[in-house]
Formats: sequence, C-alpha cells, structure tokens
Amino acid sequence: MSDGKNYFSKMYICFALVKEGMRGGCRRIINLDGYFLKSFCQGELLCTFGRDANNGIFPIAWEVVYVENKDNWKWFIETLSKDLKCWNEGQSLGLVEAVKEVFPAAEHRQCARHIYANFRKRFSGAKFENLFWKANKATTEAHFNRVMKDIEKLNPAAVVHLMDRDLKTWSLAFFRVHNSSCESVENGFSESFNSVILDAWKKPIISMLEGIRIYVM
Repeated sequence: MSDGKNYFSKMYICFALVKEGMRGGCRRIINLDGYFLKSFCQGELLCTFGRDANNGIFPIAWEVVYVENKDNWKWFIETLSKDLKCWNEGQSLGLVEAVKEVFPAAEHRQCARHIYANFRKRFSGAKFENLFWKANKATTEAHFNRVMKDIEKLNPAAVVHLMDRDLKTWSLAFFRVHNSSCESVENGFSESFNSVILDAWKKPIISMLEGIRIYVM
C-alpha cells in the first residue's frame, strides 16, 4: 500500500481431489455460508459445501477474507466456478447479488429454518409452525395454495409476510428439483461444519486452516 506496508486481503483453498469428487459424484447443488473468526486477526471464513450421492456433507472450498461483502463473495464464487467448471444453470452480506452476477441462471434457495425464524417473531404458536412447514414441504403448487389458505384463516398478514419472501427460494413446490436432484429445504450442512471447526475459529489463521485441512482429509 501507499504507506509501504502489506495488508492481508484474502486467500482461497480448494484441493484437487475435492474438485474431482465434486464434479464426478455430487449432486448439482452447493451451500454457501460465512463465519466470523474469533482469533486476534478476526476477519471472516467463507465456505461452500456439496452433497454426495448419499446426501452426505462434502466440503468443497473455503476462503479467508478481511471482511464479508459483495466483492469478496464474488471473487470466491468466480474462483469456485473456474475450479469446478460449474454448471451455469439453474443471507449473507453481498452473497445473493454476487451469485446473481456469477451464475445468472442458477436457482437460488434460502434456508427454510432462517425463513421460519423470522416468521415466528410475528406469528408464533404451534398452528403457525405446523402450517409453515407444510407449505415449505408441499410438493405441488395446488397443495401449497391449500396450506396458504389455512394460514390466511389464522391471520391474513402471515400470508403477506410469506409471499413477500419469494416462493421459488423456500418452498419445495417451486424448486427445480430435476436439475439438482436435491429436495433439501435448509442449510443444515453449514451448521454441522460450523460445530466441527468451532475450536479452530479461535486459533491463528494458519492453525485454523490446518485444522480444516485435517478435517477434510
């Protein structure tokens, strides 16, 4: 920089055999998430995961950045696209916008658990919870519409709240399942990975990355 000092910006890691495994044996869907680092260096860890044929977690690549924003997400996704020779078909800062730019035709899904967490802040209770998950897991548009009518009977505002969340991103009835061969409605893999590397978060960056490498191996 102009002051003569070097500053850390970002670094990306994806192993060769992982790339081959993802291209050759995983479902055509990826999960993206970010985690705040707890060491004195701080920063953010951006990660992406795939699903193997048995719906098992398949860590693909990870990136350490000084801050989570659109530019860093875009760089991560662009690099990932080159590594995986990605298929250009069909809530983090800048993530949605970055995906739209790099994969304009990709299907984007939101984690249903996050959608429900916001929903229940205004519409709590067992009836709302049961109906939400019925709408989320509905396999046809007709079934989805019937459930939404039941929700409307409880509170019309609840229907407005859910309809404003883009149905194509959180209800199975509107997913393009034939493209991805995946009916998952939540991003639980990210939480599983999060719990595994929890101790590594608090270590210096090099030690943290070594911990992730050992886990993936």
